[in-house]
Amino acid sequence: MEKNKYENRIIFYHNNDDVILDITPSLDKDESMKISSSSSIVEFPSLQFEVNLKDKYNALYSISDNDMVKFLIKKNDSDMFDTLFNGTFLSKNIKMEKDKVFSNIKMQFIHSFYKISLLQIRTKNMENITLLNFLNEVMTAANINCKIIAKDEILSLCFHGKVHNTNAFRVFKEFCIMNELIVIFESNNSISIDFRKSMREKMHTSIPITIKQDDIVSMRMNENI
Repeated sequence: MEKNKYENRIIFYHNNDDVILDITPSLDKDESMKISSSSSIVEFPSLQFEVNLKDKYNALYSISDNDMVKFLIKKNDSDMFDTLFNGTFLSKNIKMEKDKVFSNIKMQFIHSFYKISLLQIRTKNMENITLLNFLNEVMTAANINCKIIAKDEILSLCFHGKVHNTNAFRVFKEFCIMNELIVIFESNNSISIDFRKSMREKMHTSIPITIKQDDIVSMRMNENI
């Protein structure tokens, strides 16, 4: 049986969708290029990218705050790319050595909602502000664009009271705890919000997905005591 082959593509672009660089690593066959993504229930989805810089990658030097990346993958039997990760710039490290003809660049990208944690709120009256209005306000202030997936019933829930000297993500987190909401930061840069009870019911009634051998691109296992 022939194993599934994969074609991947990584697109760097500005927040206004203007493309900076479009790379197809599986076609470039650049052995110095390393791409990995990760996600968990306790961390925002993130992507790490590393490559030895060549003339065709020089545009990577310009990538900075508010720039975005999209990592896509497709099987050889498919016409469509699936988004494995979509997120915003977090950090960049460039290494150059005098005696070598190349320089190395490492970059990390993260779910855009992470930037909400950098947004400070000094004093604000939150009385009767809906969750939708709060999210629109803080995402505009943080210059991010995330798709919010939630029922109108949830988005119309209101805040009460005032907040002092905190960050916007903590306010959002406490609101979700008080209203028994579950938030999933999707790897495609969207946010899913649902009631804890509804999420539990979905988990109990969902059909298990079987992962076959050919679906595994790579695997790594760590064990500690």
